Amino acid sequence: MSTHRLISQDEINTFNTDGVVCLRQVLDPKWIEHLRVAVQVALDHAADSKNARDIAAEAGKKGRFHNEQSLWRYREGFKDFLLESPLADIAKRLTGSSRIRLYNDHLLVKEPGTDAPTPWHQDGTYFRVTGEQILSMWIGLDPVRAETGAMSFVRGSHAWGKMFRPRAFATGNDRDSAAFDGPLPDIDGNPDTYETICYEMEPGDLTIHHALTIHGAQGNTSPEQRRRGYSVRLLGDDVRYADRSWTSYVIGNGLDDGDPVYEHPDFPLLRPVLTASE
Repeated sequence: MSTHRLISQDEINTFNTDGVVCLRQVLDPKWIEHLRVAVQVALDHAADSKNARDIAAEAGKKGRFHNEQSLWRYREGFKDFLLESPLADIAKRLTGSSRIRLYNDHLLVKEPGTDAPTPWHQDGTYFRVTGEQILSMWIGLDPVRAETGAMSFVRGSHAWGKMFRPRAFATGNDRDSAAFDGPLPDIDGNPDTYETICYEMEPGDLTIHHALTIHGAQGNTSPEQRRRGYSVRLLGDDVRYADRSWTSYVIGNGLDDGDPVYEHPDFPLLRPVLTASE
């Protein structure tokens, strides 16, 4: 079920400049349907998972904002997608890395009428890894519009050389840690200072952003359209382990700060699957 649509040099240039790029129609419709089935199983069995949370309920908001990580470890269908889809090929082309490893996967579903936002944040501040070749891919399984929770990105923020305090999704409050460069700037209050990009998407599209690109999304105000998003975080050759014991996501046990993540079972190698050239 792989696709022969590979990433172009123009798309690489956009990613390098903006810290994010939207790739249109890079996933075969069969993969989209495969993920939809896997997502529904995860939603139906959320009560059985220690990794599943309802952010809307935690924040006292209306609706349901399902948040679940590391599905590839225990949910049928997700591991098949990661091992057999063309994500590793796309990441290799984008980063120039010789190998691509998985950090984690993350399901984020905003049901219709959910007013819980995804606050502005940088993915990399939550991770126990550092490096320039850390990518987040976000796959929409529904038509994604601004009113259903399309993500917005602060253009070029990956190049600021800053790691801001991570925020709790349920409250939007900064986590108390002196290891970062202070709080995030007021993006919404300074639109003339911070240029943002909002990508509306169709199933088959995906966005890729750098781990330090600031991004966020509003709730889903649609009365009937779901927003099922599946995010995959991938690592290239230059990535090293970061001993951030304050983070709640435990991964890389036995590694010391600065160690390469090669060969550790928590970071499985994703092998290329495409044979066709561009």
